[in-house]
Amino acid sequence: MDMESPEINAYLAQLNTMTGGDPEVTVSMHEVGAVLGLGEDEAGQIAETLFIGGHAELKTLSGGIGITVSGLETLGISPAVPVDDDAFSLSSEIILNERDTKNVETLLSEIKSVLVSGLKEYEVMEAVIMDIKTIEVHMLSPLPKTEVVRAVIKSIQEAFPAKDFPGPAARIAAMAGS
Repeated sequence: MDMESPEINAYLAQLNTMTGGDPEVTVSMHEVGAVLGLGEDEAGQIAETLFIGGHAELKTLSGGIGITVSGLETLGISPAVPVDDDAFSLSSEIILNERDTKNVETLLSEIKSVLVSGLKEYEVMEAVIMDIKTIEVHMLSPLPKTEVVRAVIKSIQEAFPAKDFPGPAARIAAMAGS
């Protein structure tokens, strides 16, 4: 399915309505489709297209989905996530704590969504992917260092096209500066 199709746009808009624009809210992919008069198979196919594009994410194995920040931005909606929120900061501890790990994973997921959905410059994409992989490998350590992750996030910040993706860029900057 093509991301430009009216069915996909209608599904994404309905997902936004049913989640209240909150990426933390989970709704049934089939219920979203039912509101639009779609069968379960068609609703599942559209949801899958949105997952691949980074506009929605599968949250439960039973078909619970949520809208992503990228999905909101596709609809022309500024995410209601404050930049100074704890979700986009790192602690001052030497070793990443559980909250830090979750925050880094959330940010990396958002950056990957942008890479999939719209980053066109190959050299920039390649640099950002290498930095993401560096963080992912470092986080496999039993004692991942906060400053190592922060330094690599600063590297992502330098390469990331802030003018094209202001929402994610602001969250990258918030974590790099925390």
